[in-house]
Amino acid sequence: MIFRLIAILALPAMIFRLSLFRFQAAASPKGRTPEPFRPKAYLAWVGERLSRIAKPEARTRLVKVVEAWPKLHYPGWRIWIWAGLVLSFAYTAVSGLGYALFIPRGLWGVPLLLHVMAGGLFAVCLAAVVVLRARRYGFEPSKGKAEVQCLVCPVVKRVPIPLARALAFWIFVAAGLVLTTTALFSMLPWFVYTAQFTFIGVHRYAALAAALAAVAFVDLDLIPRRA
Repeated sequence: MIFRLIAILALPAMIFRLSLFRFQAAASPKGRTPEPFRPKAYLAWVGERLSRIAKPEARTRLVKVVEAWPKLHYPGWRIWIWAGLVLSFAYTAVSGLGYALFIPRGLWGVPLLLHVMAGGLFAVCLAAVVVLRARRYGFEPSKGKAEVQCLVCPVVKRVPIPLARALAFWIFVAAGLVLTTTALFSMLPWFVYTAQFTFIGVHRYAALAAALAAVAFVDLDLIPRRA
């Protein structure tokens, strides 16, 4: 019950906060102090963005940007690693969180079998992504336009975009490692029932953390700032 409440609140809260950062950055593009939150102005901004995305030319432009990103960062055969990571994580996240939130019995039968298979593909693709892309998401200072400040952290409030992007990437990787480890441990006969039950709980929270990190990463690295 506690996990359901946290998950139901956390995912919309993350989307709201990221959209609020974009709204405040658009409302005060030249100032370092963000504009105070005004619900009417924020809702009007959201409505304007949604209406803009609804236009065919805007959707076409956004689709081109989204399609160009993996081709740039995962050229050639590497695109299959990206596709495998996205598809496997999408299914495991939707099936795992969906069943955990809305079906008390949890995963079982064919959906569980597919979940396990997709989890194996996710682990392999995640390891390959870390090998291929870890250098890009380092924590060393960046130069040039990449150091433009952005409201991306609820505590510090102003964090360079490269740092926030790196944090989202490595949180996703860490959560993926926990997901893989707990899934493997739950299959072994070495642990008692209470330990297995604990693994399931940790697995669910790691899945939620991975989903939140993925949402933040898409906002920071894939969707243009002015999209």
